[in-house]
Amino acid sequence: MKKLGILASVTLLALVVLYMARREAPKPETVASEAEAQPEEVKAEPEAAAVPMPLPASAPESQIAQQAQALPTPEEQDALHMERLRRALHGHIDHDKEEALFELSKLGESAMAFVPEMKEALKDRNPKIAEVAAFALAKIGPKAVEACEKEVVELLMHDNPEVKSNALFALSKNKDVALTHLEMINQQLHTDDMKVLDSALHAISMVGNSAGASTRPVTDLLSSSDQKIRQEAAFALGRIGTNAAQSVEMLAAVASSDPSEGVRTEASNALRLIHGGVQHLNENSPPEERAAYEQR
Repeated sequence: MKKLGILASVTLLALVVLYMARREAPKPETVASEAEAQPEEVKAEPEAAAVPMPLPASAPESQIAQQAQALPTPEEQDALHMERLRRALHGHIDHDKEEALFELSKLGESAMAFVPEMKEALKDRNPKIAEVAAFALAKIGPKAVEACEKEVVELLMHDNPEVKSNALFALSKNKDVALTHLEMINQQLHTDDMKVLDSALHAISMVGNSAGASTRPVTDLLSSSDQKIRQEAAFALGRIGTNAAQSVEMLAAVASSDPSEGVRTEASNALRLIHGGVQHLNENSPPEERAAYEQR
């Protein structure tokens, strides 16, 4: 009996141990779900280049000189900036392209190295990119407009009035290019969009009558039923100056009988500028020649 009791105790103890072991062992499906829940290994981001901390004034001169040599020179900083702009223009993020184009517009002729990128931007399917590119081109200057002549002129056939307006603004910056395409610029006068009309008149007034071209398309606008258009046309003829002499008769009639005081004033100013011998007013004209028509 004693042996049977000991055997029963041992058997019972083994069963208890086996039961506890089974309770603590994870179920297969639990192991699988835990494995799935483990996050993927995150690749470490490349560390940014460490920027040297400024040294105190009491630091040894040799140490200060050594740190100064480690910093990029202004030329190197400019090169890095230009490379960032180039990458943005070659990228696929429209916002970055717009920002890069605005940056280029501030650089003047220093941005001439970006002419290939400017040509592509002018042909961009996004009208906003083409619009900003034309604006930047105008700001960079006449050489850039000449280099991108074909692309800018093609924008005069764009459906978007903002794009057209900025293309005309760019053409106004290069007299020779604008003169070559004066007929197309004149065609932009037949529009209901005032911004396009203003830009076209501005471009025409910048060209003037250098090649004996008729100012008739602008003069015809003096008969418009829209007071704003008549006023802008008179203003443009005044900027053209003596080269608009063929428009004097019409301007005189408008100056004396137009129902709008603003139009009459603008026509009178134009007559004064034409009779006053102003050959051609533009953004580079002396201040005394510009004063009469800048007070609007």
